[in-house]
Amino acid sequence: MAATSIAAVIAVTILHSTDESPEDRLLDILEQSGDVEVLDADEAMEELDACHLQPDWSPANDNSLMGLI
Repeated sequence: MAATSIAAVIAVTILHSTDESPEDRLLDILEQSGDVEVLDADEAMEELDACHLQPDWSPANDNSLMGLI
């Protein structure tokens, strides 16, 4: 098994009680699954920086074979 950190923008509908915010309820649901750890944005950026000590300036895609038709 592998663990990977991702950043995502998602739209969800959350059923929650009136005394609980939908954001807190979503975080509770995610963390209760046991498969997800919600990271603080600063922690995630630190982890990303630790993985990328040397910037890779080469492109991840190769468009050299593309052309106009």
